[in-house]
Amino acid sequence: MTAPPWQKISIVTPSFNQSGFLGETIDSVLGQGYPDLEYIIIDGGSSDGSVDLIRSYDDRLTYWVSEQDSGQAEAINKGWQRSNGEILGWINSDDYLLPDALRKVAIVFRGHPHVGIVYGQGVYVDEDGGKLQYTGGQIIPQKMVDGSYYSLPQPAVFLRRAVIEKVGLLDESFHYALDGEFFCRAFANFEAFYIPAPLACLRVHGVSKSVAAGKEFAPEIMRMAEKIVASPEAYPRCQVDRDTVVSGAYLNSARFLYNNGLYMSAAVSLARSVKLTRFHARQVILREFPRLLVRLIFGPQIYSRLSAYKNSGPEYGMRPTDGKPN
Repeated sequence: MTAPPWQKISIVTPSFNQSGFLGETIDSVLGQGYPDLEYIIIDGGSSDGSVDLIRSYDDRLTYWVSEQDSGQAEAINKGWQRSNGEILGWINSDDYLLPDALRKVAIVFRGHPHVGIVYGQGVYVDEDGGKLQYTGGQIIPQKMVDGSYYSLPQPAVFLRRAVIEKVGLLDESFHYALDGEFFCRAFANFEAFYIPAPLACLRVHGVSKSVAAGKEFAPEIMRMAEKIVASPEAYPRCQVDRDTVVSGAYLNSARFLYNNGLYMSAAVSLARSVKLTRFHARQVILREFPRLLVRLIFGPQIYSRLSAYKNSGPEYGMRPTDGKPN
């Protein structure tokens, strides 16, 4: 009996002035050896040599363009709108896929036609690709809406085209929390399948958004909560309680604030979270306040070392590759 054909996968890379990492990103996608791949690069008008680098791959890319845009969300949306794949994903120009990631994802989609999202783990790496720590785990959509802690490594998330046809594209008014806002809508509407194995690496460096402009996430997290509360019908797999959602947004905002040295603002945000509802109180008292104090007293370097030690895991590929839907 003939095996069913591989579903077409469309990957988009939004790019802007990251030529030092872009080549590794491109190679990680094209090197997957996936039999039916569309790869699209949307560059925002880079001036650092990225365009020449992209041009050198011209014959292996489905489409690329370099022109000014409003930011990352617009670039991803433009790429997806040009694509034809049944399975979609995006990978930023400083991250990269691990070997055989696309085949693993395609096998799950083929075997679970009711699943709209497939996601796995990620590995944080430094500028030179040195492993820092593992990230990711099984996602519970209700916790995403509530604002409870979760870790979802963006380049390890893939979705059917039906997802954007139902929930829409990325909200281009978001420039920092764009992935969290989009994934919250997606997971609240579609069943997802978790692969407990690393699929991609996320690079931490001086000009990555979470490092260079981490504090900018806080206001967008609060705006994301406002969006959820204003349209609860857009999250049909979840119950939307206003106080819980806003409390969770204060909690997550505080994390970005104290990670960027804004300790007083973070403490105020945590206090507001607890004052609004006791739903997140345990997490605030036992997890976030102690983390804030460790960073304040010992400094971010000691905190990072402790965090890296706690989250260190086995080498790539050593985790089981079976998973389960949620």
